[in-house]
Amino acid sequence: MKDKAAKPPNHAWFALADAKHCRLLRCERTPAGTPTVREMEALENTWPGHDHVRPSPLAAKNGHTHASWHHEVEEDLRRFAQQVAGWLKERFGQHGIDRLYIFAAPRFLGELRKLDFGPHGQRMEQRDGELMWLTPGDLARHPAIRALLERPA
Repeated sequence: MKDKAAKPPNHAWFALADAKHCRLLRCERTPAGTPTVREMEALENTWPGHDHVRPSPLAAKNGHTHASWHHEVEEDLRRFAQQVAGWLKERFGQHGIDRLYIFAAPRFLGELRKLDFGPHGQRMEQRDGELMWLTPGDLARHPAIRALLERPA
């Protein structure tokens, strides 16, 4: 009896994330074998827009925030990473995702790696890659995305 080589999957789910956006996409092969990418959903960071008029808890009594600005940026990044993690966990069940690859900018990837994705964490792979602003057509031609369809099932 011959062992058959594992057949590559017909589709792959992946997410692109940075400090302000997260996109959930699906790459699949057409009947002709050409990869196509469809954006399924997107999430935007709404925290910074809400905080402009509130006094900063890190601000000094005289209102100067020069020393604390970096901490606010880090806090926004941490909050959005938590929001993305929760959002992606919900998408596993909604879309029947078997495996998810996350491509993120280095700073944001560091925040995501600190989080617990629960049982979904074993079905996720986080990769360094700033691909956020590529169109679906460009993503279908990108080597990192094409490689997702070449992996064994």
